[in-house]
Amino acid sequence: MRSASARSGFCARCARRSTLISRPAKRSAEQSLLPRASTVALSGARVLAYDMRAFHREDCMRLFFASFAVLLTLCGAPARADDRGERIAVAKELLVAMHVTDTAKQMLPALMEQIKSLLGTQNPKLEKDLAEISPRMQAKFIASLDELTGQMAAIYADNFSVAELRDVLSFYKSPTGSKLAVKMGQLAKSGMEIGKAWGVRVGESLQTDLKSELRKRGYSI
Repeated sequence: MRSASARSGFCARCARRSTLISRPAKRSAEQSLLPRASTVALSGARVLAYDMRAFHREDCMRLFFASFAVLLTLCGAPARADDRGERIAVAKELLVAMHVTDTAKQMLPALMEQIKSLLGTQNPKLEKDLAEISPRMQAKFIASLDELTGQMAAIYADNFSVAELRDVLSFYKSPTGSKLAVKMGQLAKSGMEIGKAWGVRVGESLQTDLKSELRKRGYSI
């Protein structure tokens, strides 16, 4: 039989051997519970890539909105309230130099005659009543000219800068421009008469030619 010391030595060696054998297994078990370095690196790369994408999106959005705000500012600069007010003021001055209201007043009698012709003037009583009503209608027409010039000034202000409006104003304040403005009503009236006569003549000619061509194609017109 082995002595107690021999048995104790054998037990000690077995214990050390079992410890040496169990250490790798323990390390293997611990390593299986921990993520591998490649997995950690890949996960970290994915997280970093996601963060970079998120940062890129946020950065692009900030840049977009900042650029959009600048664009709105630049586009809105010509339409500032103070600049528009100046353009409208110059445009109204231009309309005065163009004698727009005077031209409209010159056309008023012709307008009233046209209204009378539409209503019919065969009845003497109607003619008398129209003569009494006409002054009130004319006053209403003249009062509405402020509205007309205001709307026309807005159109000029929307299409021309202050400098351009002043250039046109300078022309209408010149002798030639002033003459053109004074003659504008007469020119418009003459132009309408010429245009009306031309339209009737050309229209009749085209109608005759059209009928002739259609008859050649077998239509009975």
